[in-house]
Amino acid sequence: IDLVQTDVQSLQLHSEFDTIVMNPPFGTRNTGVDTAFVLKGMEYASTVYSLHKTSTREHFVRLAEERG
Repeated sequence: IDLVQTDVQSLQLHSEFDTIVMNPPFGTRNTGVDTAFVLKGMEYASTVYSLHKTSTREHFVRLAEERG
């Protein structure tokens, strides 16, 4: 298990992972920050589990479908 604490926008890793599990900020104070976390996770793993508010479900389902 690797744990990383950093600004997600500047995260640069030199490896890939099988699975990423995250609990990003919900994006209520900073719109889109939750999406930034998921997109960054998708750069490094083919499987990403992420906790979100129910009201954003459609957005993230659509994002996952678009990104494959």
